[in-house]
Amino acid sequence: RPLVGGQTRRLRNGAGGFDLSLEVREAEWQGREAYVVGDENRQFWVDKEELLFVRLLMKNPNSGAEREITFGGYERLGGGWIAQHLGERRCRQS
Repeated sequence: RPLVGGQTRRLRNGAGGFDLSLEVREAEWQGREAYVVGDENRQFWVDKEELLFVRLLMKNPNSGAEREITFGGYERLGGGWIAQHLGERRCRQS
Protein backbone atom coordinates (compact mmCIF):
# COMPACT_ATOMS: atom_id res chain seq x y z
CA ARG A 1 0.00 0.00 0.00
CA PRO A 2 1.51 3.38 -1.01
CA LEU A 3 2.44 5.99 1.56
CA VAL A 4 -0.01 8.86 1.82
CA GLY A 5 0.42 12.50 2.80
CA GLY A 6 4.03 12.51 3.98
CA GLN A 7 3.71 9.38 6.08
CA THR A 8 6.74 7.15 6.48
CA ARG A 9 6.78 3.41 6.77
CA ARG A 10 9.53 1.19 8.10
CA LEU A 11 10.44 -1.81 6.02
CA ARG A 12 11.67 -4.99 7.65
CA ASN A 13 13.72 -8.06 6.71
CA GLY A 14 16.67 -6.55 4.79
CA ALA A 15 17.14 -7.84 1.27
CA GLY A 16 19.83 -7.47 -1.34
CA GLY A 17 22.17 -5.62 1.00
CA PHE A 18 19.77 -2.72 1.55
CA ASP A 19 19.12 -1.44 5.04
CA LEU A 20 15.34 -1.81 5.14
CA SER A 21 15.16 -0.78 8.79
CA LEU A 22 15.45 2.85 7.68
CA GLU A 23 12.40 4.97 7.06
CA VAL A 24 11.34 5.38 3.47
CA ARG A 25 11.90 8.97 2.39
CA GLU A 26 10.52 10.92 -0.53
CA ALA A 27 12.59 12.74 -3.16
CA GLU A 28 12.31 13.90 -6.75
CA TRP A 29 13.76 11.99 -9.71
CA GLN A 30 13.62 13.40 -13.24
CA GLY A 31 10.75 15.71 -12.34
CA ARG A 32 8.69 13.01 -10.61
CA GLU A 33 8.18 12.16 -6.97
CA ALA A 34 9.83 8.96 -5.77
CA TYR A 35 10.30 6.82 -2.68
CA VAL A 36 13.92 6.26 -1.64
CA VAL A 37 14.89 3.19 0.41
CA GLY A 38 18.33 2.59 1.87
CA ASP A 39 21.25 4.60 3.22
CA GLU A 40 23.98 6.79 1.73
CA ASN A 41 25.94 3.76 0.47
CA ARG A 42 23.15 1.70 -1.08
CA GLN A 43 19.66 2.81 -2.08
CA PHE A 44 16.91 2.17 -4.57
CA TRP A 45 14.29 4.58 -5.88
CA VAL A 46 10.68 3.78 -6.81
CA ASP A 47 8.38 6.11 -8.78
CA LYS A 48 5.72 7.24 -6.30
CA GLU A 49 2.78 7.23 -8.71
CA GLU A 50 3.58 4.21 -10.88
CA LEU A 51 5.39 2.19 -8.15
CA LEU A 52 8.09 1.18 -10.65
CA PHE A 53 11.80 0.72 -9.83
CA VAL A 54 13.63 3.68 -11.45
CA ARG A 55 17.08 4.03 -9.90
CA LEU A 56 19.75 2.10 -8.02
CA LEU A 57 22.67 3.88 -6.30
CA MET A 58 25.65 2.07 -4.79
CA LYS A 59 28.77 3.53 -3.19
CA ASN A 60 31.83 1.65 -1.99
CA PRO A 61 32.46 3.12 1.48
CA ASN A 62 36.17 2.18 1.27
CA SER A 63 37.11 3.54 -2.16
CA GLY A 64 34.31 6.07 -2.62
CA ALA A 65 33.56 4.64 -6.09
CA GLU A 66 29.93 5.21 -7.07
CA ARG A 67 27.64 3.35 -9.46
CA GLU A 68 24.21 4.46 -10.65
CA ILE A 69 21.84 2.32 -12.70
CA THR A 70 18.62 3.81 -14.07
CA PHE A 71 15.53 2.08 -15.41
CA GLY A 72 12.89 3.64 -17.69
CA GLY A 73 10.63 3.29 -20.69
CA TYR A 74 8.55 0.63 -18.97
CA GLU A 75 6.21 -1.48 -21.10
CA ARG A 76 3.72 -4.15 -20.13
CA LEU A 77 4.94 -7.71 -20.43
CA GLY A 78 2.63 -10.51 -19.40
CA GLY A 79 1.18 -9.56 -16.03
CA GLY A 80 3.91 -7.05 -15.18
CA TRP A 81 6.22 -4.35 -16.47
CA ILE A 82 9.72 -4.41 -17.97
CA ALA A 83 12.15 -1.51 -18.35
CA GLN A 84 13.10 -0.92 -21.99
CA HIS A 85 15.85 1.59 -21.14
CA LEU A 86 18.74 0.93 -18.78
CA GLY A 87 21.50 3.39 -18.05
CA GLU A 88 24.70 3.09 -16.06
CA ARG A 89 27.15 5.63 -14.68
CA ARG A 90 30.30 4.82 -12.74
CA CYS A 91 32.40 7.37 -10.91
CA ARG A 92 35.75 6.63 -9.31
CA GLN A 93 36.87 8.84 -6.46
CA SER A 94 40.54 9.77 -6.22
